[in-house]
Order: sequence, then C-alpha cells, then structure tokens
Amino acid sequence: PRVCSDMKVRLAKALILSRVLYGASTLTLKAGDLKKYDSLGRSIWRAMLNIRWQDHVSNERLYEMIGGRWCFSSSDIIRRKTMWLGHAARQGGIARAVIGGLPAGTRRGPGRPRLRWVDNISSWSGLPSVELVEASIQHVEIKPKINVHHQYNLRSRGLRRVLSYEET
Repeated sequence: PRVCSDMKVRLAKALILSRVLYGASTLTLKAGDLKKYDSLGRSIWRAMLNIRWQDHVSNERLYEMIGGRWCFSSSDIIRRKTMWLGHAARQGGIARAVIGGLPAGTRRGPGRPRLRWVDNISSWSGLPSVELVEASIQHVEIKPKINVHHQYNLRSRGLRRVLSYEET
C-alpha cells in the first residue's frame, strides 16, 4: 500500500525526530554539529520522496519540491535550547548556578576554555549569559540575533552548504 507524503511526515516526526531531538536541548553544539543536523533533515526528506543520489537533485530543488516544509533543522534545536534556558533559569537553585558558570572558589584548568552550553545561546542571541538568565526569569522571549540563510557554493565539485549570518 502507498502512503501519502503527509503521513510520511507525521511518521518521521514521531519515530525519527523524537529520538534525534531527545536531549538535544542540553548538548553543547558546534557549527559542524548544526550542519549535520540540517543534512539529516534533508536526507530524511530525500528518503521520503524516494530521491536517490544518482538523481542529482540539488538542495534548492529539494526545497522547492517540499514547498518549504522542513521536518527538521538546526533552528528547532536553537528554539528548544532557549526554551530550556528559560525553564532552568526560573527554577533557580543549582540549575541557575550551572548556567551562570563556575561556582565561586573553583579554578579553571590550563588551556583553552571549553565551549559551554550557555555560550551557544549567547552567540546566537548576542547577549551575555547574565542578561540571558535575567531575560529568561522575566519571561522575555529570546530571539536569535542571526538568521541562518542557505547559500550554495556552485563552483565546487558538488553543492556545498555555507551558513551565512545576517544581523537582524
């Protein structure tokens, strides 16, 4: 029996994306991780539409075929992380202390500082971590300072995705 595309989307969201997004709001993500999440969303669509790699369908053509209905993208993770920040900041206690950084009296080890969870949100929103926590406590919606646009490098051997950020 043939399954319509709307049912395939609902099944993908229920079975695949719920597993992928589980715990993603608590991860510290780098730019490469976000690119991998975006490519996963595209590969899910390609599988649902029965597009093989031999068909040479570009990402722009795929976007036109699905009418802009992405199942999954890195913006979903960004939205979930900001929602979790608000929840943790309003809870207070140890969650708010962890978001704020190292506890008093501890020393950072030698070497380059590791990327912290709150550093992701502060780089996306353009606000320091102290202002993020205060805005979260006051139920202010934290909007990303950057818009992710999809540009493609057509001169390379294949289509390679480049993230470009635009100030809002």
